Amino acid sequence: MWSLKQTALNLVGILTNDGSSDVQQAEAELDAIDFGDLSLTNGSQFYDMSNQCMYSYVDNGWKYQYQKGSSGGGGGGGSLIAEPKDVNFYDYDGTCVASYTATEFTSLTELPSNPSHEGLVAQGWNWTLADAKTHVSNNGSLNIGQMYTTDTGETRIYVTLFDDCLEPASNITVNGTAQFDWGDGSAKDTLTGDGTSQSLAHHTYSRAGDYVITITPGDSSTVTLSFTATATFTTGNTLFNSFTDTPGTSLGNGKNTSYANCIKKIEIGDNVEIGTTAFKNLMMLEKISMPLQMSMILTSCFAACRSLKWVALPSGLTGATGDSVFDGCSSLQVVSLPKGITSIGQYAFRGCSALKSITLPDTVTQIISSAFANVSSLEHITLPNNLTQVQASAFVTCPSLQSVYIVGRPTLQGSTFDSCANLVRLRFKSTTPPTVQSNTCFGSFKYMYVYVPQSVVNTYRNAQNYPRGSAVNYIGY
Repeated sequence: MWSLKQTALNLVGILTNDGSSDVQQAEAELDAIDFGDLSLTNGSQFYDMSNQCMYSYVDNGWKYQYQKGSSGGGGGGGSLIAEPKDVNFYDYDGTCVASYTATEFTSLTELPSNPSHEGLVAQGWNWTLADAKTHVSNNGSLNIGQMYTTDTGETRIYVTLFDDCLEPASNITVNGTAQFDWGDGSAKDTLTGDGTSQSLAHHTYSRAGDYVITITPGDSSTVTLSFTATATFTTGNTLFNSFTDTPGTSLGNGKNTSYANCIKKIEIGDNVEIGTTAFKNLMMLEKISMPLQMSMILTSCFAACRSLKWVALPSGLTGATGDSVFDGCSSLQVVSLPKGITSIGQYAFRGCSALKSITLPDTVTQIISSAFANVSSLEHITLPNNLTQVQASAFVTCPSLQSVYIVGRPTLQGSTFDSCANLVRLRFKSTTPPTVQSNTCFGSFKYMYVYVPQSVVNTYRNAQNYPRGSAVNYIGY
């Protein structure tokens, strides 16, 4: 990377920080440089002398990637290094490391190189190239995420402790044995169990500060992280909570939320399963990395994780997302859902007010009521080819939603897009209009452009419960 930065000295007047340079000339200059023994692969990055990522190496050539206001950082500093397009590849921290238009993506012969991070082992993207190409061909866009395990196999929980949060407890389900290291040099706890109930680990820290807690399953053992709500524990999270003066008699003494807010980052290692509501109420959790293959129960898994900005779910997950999986994640901007997800649960993304982009896999057949309620920043949604039902109020009160692309023929129930005041474009691919069960489906609108196949413009115009009136224009394509 130092050699690349040094080369910028030879390009004064070509590379500038405001994007006013001759981009094509700069790309040609970079392509002509002999980098010697330095290996260039998809995802290699070129930095200017102020440490701004200017160019990324894509398909055997340099492409301009600078985004004004971003701060560079190889391997993921949390800022975009590639302007999002139709198909985007994200690192676990939300860094967009490569992007393509749908047309560009069709010519790709391999996926971008895996990013790297100290202490993590990249396991690959959560979509294969073949599956991704099929999805993009049908739907036009896709977000893809990189998956990791840890280099030692342990699960790491990064916490910042304060003076009033020095006596934590953790409840995890162990099938076999697991070592629990509190990260302060003290003796490790060994937990045992048969997988049917939670095991308790308890510790007292001598001072506040930053610590890395690790959980290491024994040979042929598994650990399940899940949240347990009881009469004495209804807030916070049992993964990291307050411990009472009498060990083991209660799960909290009124400080559970404070303890849950100590967790900043989680790196999931080997032989770990995620149970229901595992990370619920971890309101300060900003980053989480997960293995490529992992068992998860997604119901309320990330509910109320208000600082989480980006999540990629592991490939191999099948079935429903579960209800409320990201409910109340108000900072969540981008999500990558793998092929195999079949249903978007009730309240799955409710209140995700920062969510601007989401791609639904072709395997999704059902969107449950209020799944995307109050997603105030969502601007566009594509409803995939195999979708059969969109339940009532699925996208209610999405005020930024401007366009909807309906690829297949799902049944749309009442108030599906109610209170989406800026929805002005509907696009349908099917030559047979999908069933719209109620005239409340599209809510109230000032005007509407409806794009349909040229041969069936009148069919759509006359279809039951479709938009009508002088403010509606049906346009054939």
